[in-house]
Amino acid sequence: MVTGGGGFIGSHLVKALLKQGYEVFVLDRLNEKKISLAGKKANLISADITDKKRIDSIINDMGTIDFVFHLAAQVSVAFGEANPEENKKINVDGTRNILDLAKACNAKGFVFFSSAAVYGDAKSFPIKETDPTEPINQYGLSKLKAEALCLKYTNSFDVVIIRPFNVYGPKQKPGDDVVSVFIDKISKGEPLTFFGDGSQTRDFIFVDDVVSFSVSVLKNTPVRQAVFNVGTGKETTIKELAELLMKLKGTRVPVVHLKEHPREIKRSVADISKIKALGFEPTPLEEGLKKTLGRMVR
Repeated sequence: MVTGGGGFIGSHLVKALLKQGYEVFVLDRLNEKKISLAGKKANLISADITDKKRIDSIINDMGTIDFVFHLAAQVSVAFGEANPEENKKINVDGTRNILDLAKACNAKGFVFFSSAAVYGDAKSFPIKETDPTEPINQYGLSKLKAEALCLKYTNSFDVVIIRPFNVYGPKQKPGDDVVSVFIDKISKGEPLTFFGDGSQTRDFIFVDDVVSFSVSVLKNTPVRQAVFNVGTGKETTIKELAELLMKLKGTRVPVVHLKEHPREIKRSVADISKIKALGFEPTPLEEGLKKTLGRMVR
């Protein structure tokens, strides 16, 4: 089962699982576009993860599920700050509902998609999985609380926590991440907005890499619990990202500088030694952006 299988990362994951011959159930608040993204070969279940009665009714009909990939979430930092209770309801209470579903359906493994936001403003770089988790916003806090919930279920099934850094790629909605925002603005010939001087750094990871590592979890020796950063181990400034995208698009647009966000993380880069030891090799940023631009449907 893939919750959020009609979303950006989820739809790529569903496609990869189907390609490898797995029977896939997609649980999502489905609309026509999400059904299209999830793929017709998947078994589609329309449900809100916060609706406990609906989730309980699914449990009664499902039987056994071998693995659950839990991606359904509220992912907007701004929404989380403006609506902390709703943010918690979706990201924490909703996760508990899916954990209960996995337990009732005798799952062997549960893969939770967390976020690099759990680290907050890290003090040392690159950021290791064992570094302090001190989120600076409600979104990061809700993901950290959901991680703690997942680890309480390790007597029922194996738990793998994935902390993706800045994921980009085809099918991403403009506004979901700075990469999609910049691509949209450059395509329209509109100015790019920098909050501050553009020196903030991020670790941009191609969606196909996140998916390939996630699928590999099914094939690895089961572990009672594990936490993995998924990034490239390379940091890129927002200014460098803008320059690279304008070069690849063959056009330039103006840049507007606005005041820095007080709760914006200034620097972010993953230590990926754990996943590299498992054979993981990330796609270089320029190559991933070329694939993204070549596969985007406008």
